[in-house]
Amino acid sequence: MASALLFSAGSFAQKDQLKAAEKAVKSGDMAGAQNNLAQAEALLANDDDRAQFFYIKGNVYAELAKRGVESSKNYAEALKSYQSLNEVEKKSGKSKYSKQAEAAQLVITNAMKNDAYKDYAAGKYKESSQKYYQLYQLDKTQTDYLFNASSAALNSNDNDLALPLLMELRQINYTGEGTSYIAVSKLTGKEEGFINKESRDNAVKGGTYEKPTDEKNLSKRPGILRSIAIIQMKKGVLNDEVKAIIAEAEAANPTDTSIMLDEAALYYTNKDEETYKKIISKILEKDPSNAQLIFNMGVVSYKNKDFVSAEKFYNRVMELKPDFPSVNFNMAALKLDVSDKLLNQMNQLGNSAADNKKYDELKKQRDAVLAESVAYLEKHLKQDPNDNEAKRSLVSVYNALDMLDKAKALKATIKE
Repeated sequence: MASALLFSAGSFAQKDQLKAAEKAVKSGDMAGAQNNLAQAEALLANDDDRAQFFYIKGNVYAELAKRGVESSKNYAEALKSYQSLNEVEKKSGKSKYSKQAEAAQLVITNAMKNDAYKDYAAGKYKESSQKYYQLYQLDKTQTDYLFNASSAALNSNDNDLALPLLMELRQINYTGEGTSYIAVSKLTGKEEGFINKESRDNAVKGGTYEKPTDEKNLSKRPGILRSIAIIQMKKGVLNDEVKAIIAEAEAANPTDTSIMLDEAALYYTNKDEETYKKIISKILEKDPSNAQLIFNMGVVSYKNKDFVSAEKFYNRVMELKPDFPSVNFNMAALKLDVSDKLLNQMNQLGNSAADNKKYDELKKQRDAVLAESVAYLEKHLKQDPNDNEAKRSLVSVYNALDMLDKAKALKATIKE
């Protein structure tokens, strides 16, 4: 009997605390509500009490968020409380508070989505990514939130933030395929997406939205795999895991040669020139007349100091498209690099008769290379007469070839 009396007293005390917390929420006394909830939590006796506790707790956090107090954090806490409420009532077979919480959950989710979107639109990509990921963690059935988090992270150029999100998308085999349910808000005049068709249709029936449309979504998996592969390749590490990811990305993006270009560069960096050449050959087989692609391969070859391949690619671009932008400038840069190598060799020679003879031979070669660079730079300046960088390069070459009048005349046209 004594135990029963103690239990009963505790139950009444707990109910009093919950009532006091509810009253405090309605009156706007958030501190009082939190204090009463903390006291009630230690006295919870049954599922009904626990359901009521989580319902009021969710309301307290939701109200704090509405008042601008750490909105993102408190909205998340409110949703967690409502989720706990749903779990308790699902277990007990009752739904007294769950039904009351449904509307609040929808409002909170929309508020969090709006915050994440606003951050994205304002260029606050890291903040947006974190908020979308928070939404995903609260409901992992909503995998689109994880995709949005990864997209925002990629836009922030923070690969360390983006990679784990992309890897999780890969792990859960996310594709993003399906249908987007869209309607135009009468308030803003802008299109907005809805979680499902029923929500969209109800909003239209309610009179706040109009012009409902359904849009089919193509698979986002190829882009996800491509981003993972590019990030991994940027790290410069070439191991079995990276190779598997590259292969998976290429299989999902069969027409995207940019992945193969990055892969070729990675193999070259890792001193595997044979594989590098094989990949370059495969790219050419895919699109042998694509001037842009061939130009890109020339750039990759040049960056990796493979001047022979770079020149071959640039010449091919000129054959296919003589007016291709920057190809003459890039070819001139290549020739100037060759010129520098020859100059270094000249500077390392001694004063013997044999060295002097070798010096004259190298100088003759260098002058010929410099003359080639002059031709390319002059062609480039006909295409882009305001390119001051090209002008400065050409002035230097003119001076090296003792073409002083031309150097002086061209220098006068450079706008500093």
